[in-house]
Amino acid sequence: MKQQKFTLIELLVVIAIIAILAAILMPALSSARERGKTAKCLSNQKSIHALFALYTDMNNGFPDTTHYQPYKPWSYLISGGAHQIVKSGYWSCPNAGMELDTKDSTALMSSMRRNYTTATALGVAIKKPEKVKRPAATPVVIDSGKNQTSWSLTGWDSMTDGKEYIRYAHNEKCNVVWLDGHGEQEIYERKELFNKSMRSTNLVNNLRDY
Repeated sequence: MKQQKFTLIELLVVIAIIAILAAILMPALSSARERGKTAKCLSNQKSIHALFALYTDMNNGFPDTTHYQPYKPWSYLISGGAHQIVKSGYWSCPNAGMELDTKDSTALMSSMRRNYTTATALGVAIKKPEKVKRPAATPVVIDSGKNQTSWSLTGWDSMTDGKEYIRYAHNEKCNVVWLDGHGEQEIYERKELFNKSMRSTNLVNNLRDY
């Protein structure tokens, strides 16, 4: 019996079909991968918020960092120090493109950019949770941009200096976890209003520009 073999045409047709299927599936796989990174990022932020809320509850107030010399942010207090910040993995966003230096915690605490940043008004200008009138509009943890070199949000409008203090890397959105514990995304189109709403005066007075 004569053995049947693939012809060159048949082989090319099979390759073309595989290529077409790959082209169709790749965007869907890429989108699913991005959704996974976004979910992981938001999960990290909620873990940080949980530590923040636990510390606040146990100490009957927001983490107070004003008496530390040299200054230490409340992220240091709730995490148990620089090494624990690195070890926890909570401060590393899978979609940031900025890896935390797991060997040099001193650099991490001083000048290195982290993947998330926090609001200093909580614990400095606002001492107690009951003073916050709009917890659903008061941010705690936010995606940090490449120009954000300090640990905390102190209020700014980054549209004026062209620097990136907030990172919109999740399909042109940034993840935010608010004081009441809910997480959501801010869209890039509202960047200017969002930046203004997080100025120190607005955070202290519980105001939001939109």
